[in-house]
Amino acid sequence: MSVMWSREVYKYNYVFFWHDADYYRYAFSEILGFENVIFINKLIPDEKPFIQMLNRVHNSAKLNNIVKLPGRKLWSEVYFNDSFTKKKPIVFIFNSEYYRLRSIDYFSYLRGKYPGCKCIMFLTDTVDRYKYSFSGKFYGDYDIEYIKNNFDMVISYNMSDVERYGLTYYPLIYSNVSTECVDITSDVFFVGRAKDRLDLLHSIYLQLVSAGFRCDFYITKVENEQMLEKSGIKYNHKLDYKQVIDHINSSNAILEIVQGGSNGFTLRLDEALVFNKVLITNNPIVDTIPYSNSPKIIRISDKINFTRDDFVKRCAGNFDYKGEYSPKNLLSFLERSFAA
Repeated sequence: MSVMWSREVYKYNYVFFWHDADYYRYAFSEILGFENVIFINKLIPDEKPFIQMLNRVHNSAKLNNIVKLPGRKLWSEVYFNDSFTKKKPIVFIFNSEYYRLRSIDYFSYLRGKYPGCKCIMFLTDTVDRYKYSFSGKFYGDYDIEYIKNNFDMVISYNMSDVERYGLTYYPLIYSNVSTECVDITSDVFFVGRAKDRLDLLHSIYLQLVSAGFRCDFYITKVENEQMLEKSGIKYNHKLDYKQVIDHINSSNAILEIVQGGSNGFTLRLDEALVFNKVLITNNPIVDTIPYSNSPKIIRISDKINFTRDDFVKRCAGNFDYKGEYSPKNLLSFLERSFAA
């Protein structure tokens, strides 16, 4: 990737240790070529398959739960080396999946090797969800107090966790991507895992269909006996993110049903703003954003509360989105936060 020069002068270099999900490449695309940004979505790059396999086996949670393998700290030398053209203090931003690096004391290693660096943990899911996902692993259960004590900043998109644990709030970011005009083939698009919301998703789907709306639902992690045999709803069919964007472009609206305990600025909200789609949501965070009064936001609980005529009028509107949630703004926020 070619290096881009930003007009803004940055005090820090930034290293993102992030999830490999393809939608993050879209979310970060505006800054991926910046000279002061390195984006790591795999600890070992694809062009080193043998080293990848060796790293995976050596650090296997399942294997190390049985016997803790020696020598794993040697991987600290491999995961990152400073290749920035201009040497500045480094800010390391970790997506929460990298909490597993606690097992090799990697965060302390970075502080020793790069004096003056800052370490940030960015939570892109709820703390309860992380506690469930990390439970029983050899590196210890997900310990929010450990994170708060060992990182210079702990960021969460979820206002409920921010208030509960005393974290720093920041919305999920998304780059301004170009879109193309396509034919509209559905009214409401949903994509996501069932989690704890399957019954509500089914109820909303049935209400929408009964009211004459064309639905385009993709729900994963659903058992066979839980499925509805209906058109306009597909189960356990994985879409890559380019396909997700195609479905968004060809739909009038995005449906967002948040999991229990979530009150945060989500990817679905980002997408609605960037692609100028009606957002049908039960997310309480929409009452606090600059676009809270937009007619393109429809708030629901367990029942739809709008008619088709009302929906059509809302589709004709425009968010006039100003790009407040771009990754460039995240860099500016961090520059201000560490300005002292």
